[in-house]
Amino acid sequence: MGTIVSRAEMGDTVQDTVTGMKGVVTAVSLYLNGCRRCLVEGTFEGNKPLECWFDDTRLLILKVGTCAQWEASRTAPADAPPGGPGSVPTRNDPSR
Repeated sequence: MGTIVSRAEMGDTVQDTVTGMKGVVTAVSLYLNGCRRCLVEGTFEGNKPLECWFDDTRLLILKVGTCAQWEASRTAPADAPPGGPGSVPTRNDPSR
């Protein structure tokens, strides 16, 4: 099957070893105390959509995935503009 490692990354398909929940890692957070937690989005018990934060040491990697947007942001040139929603929408309605 898989092995428990403490380096689940965004895009990986994982299973929590305590609850059995399976899903895809969509966020990773690092706390001041060194705790690394992953947000897993998936379905659980009756196919209800669910998202939960787990310590990454509890996660079994079922399939290594890729997150193209994440990879692109990690390899962007230093002079590239920061990401985000793009230009801020403005009102251009002259009738107002």
